[in-house]
Amino acid sequence: MKTHEIPTLLQVLARTFPALIAKHAAQPGAKPVKLLVVDALTELFHSHDKVSSDMLSQRAKSLAEISTLLHALASAHRIAVLVLNEVVDVVDRFSDAPLDESHDLIYSEQARWFSRAENIPGEGRKQASLGLVWANQVNTRIMFSRTERTAYLDDVQERRAKRRRLDDSQKSHSIEAQPTRIRRMSVVFSSVAPLMSMDYIVTDEGIVTLPD
Repeated sequence: MKTHEIPTLLQVLARTFPALIAKHAAQPGAKPVKLLVVDALTELFHSHDKVSSDMLSQRAKSLAEISTLLHALASAHRIAVLVLNEVVDVVDRFSDAPLDESHDLIYSEQARWFSRAENIPGEGRKQASLGLVWANQVNTRIMFSRTERTAYLDDVQERRAKRRRLDDSQKSHSIEAQPTRIRRMSVVFSSVAPLMSMDYIVTDEGIVTLPD
């Protein structure tokens, strides 16, 4: 379902989606709904208006309302909820200011822990959008990013073939060796899983993880 405004999303989460789950469960032999995806929540909060305290207050209120409904749905129907966010450039304007003289620096330090992944050089240049208000609503934050590194598909396929212990006649090779961008997945924080990171690439066959 497309929800272009915040009130529409609230209506869907409060009424439409629970009704859909009930209707689906009533069908003979139907498998239960196990996943709800919101793609992407940030789009509902884009604005060209000048940022004001009233705007920030209303945004925080809306995020809290959305979060309350999502947590209620997850708990009542035992479903997983995946919310896609966006990233923004990191601008540390007060990086040289004393900690006790700038509220902006305090916010920036918190953002480092809850909105950024800094496992490899350059990864910390981006942080999750929607700020700390939203960070306090979620149980797990996972960040996906593209690195400046590349890998050759032939090398990756060779390693996969060896792991499967195939003989030479069964190994698959790409027609032409070509570099592909290495991507990074990092668990920024989680209440149910350990912090970790891994490299992966996207191929025609799907996602392939790379060894450390």
